[in-house]
Amino acid sequence: MSLVPYGNIIPANITIEDIDLQFIYQKDLNTEPEAIQSLNALDFIKKTFDPINVNENNAGIYRLVIPSSFYANRGLGYYYFYLRPKKIRVVIRDCAYLEDVNIKGIVFDLNDMDAFSRSIFQTDNNLVGYVVQYINQASTGDRLTPNLFRIVTSNYRAEPVSTSMNNNQSQNGIRYRLNPDSSLVFVTVSPSTQSGISDSETLFIGTPAQEVIISNTNFTPKLIPIEITDVDEKSLYYGIFGDQTFNYENGIRTWFDENGNVFKQKDEFTIKDEFGNPLKKVSKARSEIDFNEELG
Repeated sequence: MSLVPYGNIIPANITIEDIDLQFIYQKDLNTEPEAIQSLNALDFIKKTFDPINVNENNAGIYRLVIPSSFYANRGLGYYYFYLRPKKIRVVIRDCAYLEDVNIKGIVFDLNDMDAFSRSIFQTDNNLVGYVVQYINQASTGDRLTPNLFRIVTSNYRAEPVSTSMNNNQSQNGIRYRLNPDSSLVFVTVSPSTQSGISDSETLFIGTPAQEVIISNTNFTPKLIPIEITDVDEKSLYYGIFGDQTFNYENGIRTWFDENGNVFKQKDEFTIKDEFGNPLKKVSKARSEIDFNEELG
């Protein structure tokens, strides 16, 4: 008797714009990989649709479509495609509280964003579940602060009660109130409040003018390795188990496919010394196929 896990996992139903696609090429395992490249996910990833319900996205199943020209420009080797949630880079405008409530959040300005980022931020609660990661501006090494992130719990348009926009986390006088017409977005994150155990505890959610990376959590990043070779499994089968002949008159060894067609040929001959003694056996692939060779 075997144990079968039960439960339900909802397949990711995302737009292609939600995906960052990166690519690494390595000619062979003895060669260093080339530099990571960014690709346009719209050119390589396609949705699939439910076979019964027309025009209904078949959530969770997406096709990786690689143009033939992409292979032609590189040839044989190892192709690595890295899919991850889209990263949105934005700058914190302020860190403050909402008016009349003790809720602290991060403030962003829609005017500082590109069109894609703005489309995500401008709708109320559209960011719920997104991850906020922090950039260390002063670092000369790894600028992405390791193991520090916050989860977005809400986002609303808001306006400042005060006209000053340059407060830091220790200043509590500047507040925000909800305003659906504002160009500012007030984002709450978790955790955002102290546990209350220690009076000296300070919970970091960011500082004004700091750059952050915000990304969705709709799917798990995935690395897809593809090896491009000039030999497939069927070719290996022909070479190992397929029918073959050896012509003693011309020294041609021929392999055939399952239909009796010539698949590959080699010239085989023996190199001898001046006394006629064999030194070594040579087998070389033929560039020109002799189709006169037949099986049987």
